[in-house]
Amino acid sequence: MRLRRSATAGSPDAPPTLIGVDDLKTPWWAQAAETVASSGTGRMLRKAPVALAVIVRLAWQTSPRLTLLAAAVQLASGCTTAFGLLATANVLTRLLEQGPTPQRVVAALPALLVVMASYAARGVLDAAVGAVEAVLTPQVELRAKDELHAAVVGADLIAFDDADFVELIRRTSGRGFVSVTQGVADAGSLLSSAISLGAAIITAGLLNPVLAPVVLLAAAPRGWASMRAAMLSYESFVRMISRTAG
Repeated sequence: MRLRRSATAGSPDAPPTLIGVDDLKTPWWAQAAETVASSGTGRMLRKAPVALAVIVRLAWQTSPRLTLLAAAVQLASGCTTAFGLLATANVLTRLLEQGPTPQRVVAALPALLVVMASYAARGVLDAAVGAVEAVLTPQVELRAKDELHAAVVGADLIAFDDADFVELIRRTSGRGFVSVTQGVADAGSLLSSAISLGAAIITAGLLNPVLAPVVLLAAAPRGWASMRAAMLSYESFVRMISRTAG
């Protein structure tokens, strides 16, 4: 049925609203998503390890070898980042300690080559991470589909007469698998970001202990903004569910 627009009673200048939109409620099978969308930052931080553990468990059950390989490559990439930062600091110290004279530039060439090699190694490792995830992600998605199919096969036939149950299966087989695939990529990005941040903090602390908390404080606003943007996006997704399935 087409929804009609009407102005708010008593407010002729108010923008028109859709009749019946306020009466739509989130389906019972999506109430968990509504709870997540209304959670605060503290609860999200506490629940993040649980969600990460689910993805890691699914990846481990799919292929322990590829899961360990992905973690090892991510760790090596982070260590290479730390080494590159230390090498860069070493080069700058040599060049700027008493002025960048031509002799000091020549003397710093071996250290510059080390910096270049570290960044080249980081690029190779990033490519290796992408290659491992490209192999692991489809396998994880396939295992998630197998688990869903096994659960559906075990359900009573009468359950398929329930429209909500059928809608739950439909959305799980659609958006659910997309979320699993995205979760594997997000888990890798989270691990990579944590390692890179740890490497930056350690490197800054080795150069000057005062710099370590400064690096952490500098990263905090960006982390909060990313989390807030993700929560707003998820809230919009839950509202969309209410309107399309209400």
